[in-house]
Amino acid sequence: AAIFEKKAMDFSNVEKFDSVEVYLLKAKAIHEKNDSQKQLADVLHRLSLNCYKLGKFDESLAYDFKALAIREEINDKDGVANSYVNISTDFCFVGKFQTGIEYGIKAVELCQEVNNQKGLGLAYHGLASN
Repeated sequence: AAIFEKKAMDFSNVEKFDSVEVYLLKAKAIHEKNDSQKQLADVLHRLSLNCYKLGKFDESLAYDFKALAIREEINDKDGVANSYVNISTDFCFVGKFQTGIEYGIKAVELCQEVNNQKGLGLAYHGLASN
C-alpha cells in the first residue's frame, strides 16, 4: 500500500489527479483487506482532497464522511479535526455556508482540545477564506 501511496503523491506533485485516484484506490483496497483502519482513513482523506481538486465535490464529501466515521470509531481526534476542516471547505465551496461554518467551528474546538496547532491554523484559515 505504501508504494501505491507514494506513487499517488508523485502524480499529485505534477497535478495528474486522475492517476492519483487510481493509485489511492489500490492503496485503499489493501488497507481494507488488512483492516488497517487508521491508514484506510488517511487514504480516504487523500481521496477526498484529490476529488476536490478534480471538482468532484459530492465524491469529496462522501470520502470525507467515510474517513470521519473511521476516525471517530478509532478515537483519532487529530484525524477527526482534519476531516472537519475538509468537510467545512467542501460545504462552503458548494454554497452550503452555514453547514461549512458549523464543521469549521467543530474543527477549531477539537484542535484546541488536543493542542493541534497546525490543524487549528488550517481550521481558522478555512473559516476565513470560505
